Amino acid sequence: RISQRDWQLGVVTTAKPASLRLTLLPSGYPTYTTSILLDSVEWMRPVALNFGGAGAEFWTPAGAWSFTLSNLPANRTLYDVTDPLRPVKIPLNAGATATLHQSASVAPRRYALARL
Repeated sequence: RISQRDWQLGVVTTAKPASLRLTLLPSGYPTYTTSILLDSVEWMRPVALNFGGAGAEFWTPAGAWSFTLSNLPANRTLYDVTDPLRPVKIPLNAGATATLHQSASVAPRRYALARL
């Protein structure tokens, strides 16, 4: 008998490890050919959005959030590129530090800060 199981396991911790070990164990039946397929691993850690005067790409989780962007280049433009075929220019206040207010979204958002 062949069985297939689809499952998702979420692990949350307040620790900030630099690495993660994932061990996939076979069925334990010596006569049963075991196949373990890993579709994806998602790793999220809090970070400071410090751009060091350069451009960069970053992702944000779903929901409504406010983010502080620091050490921004003087000439820059921020784009929401969640839909890469329809980038949306996001206005930022002048200065080396700005606040990004993300309205509620059901999916993660993807942004690109372009240094001009």
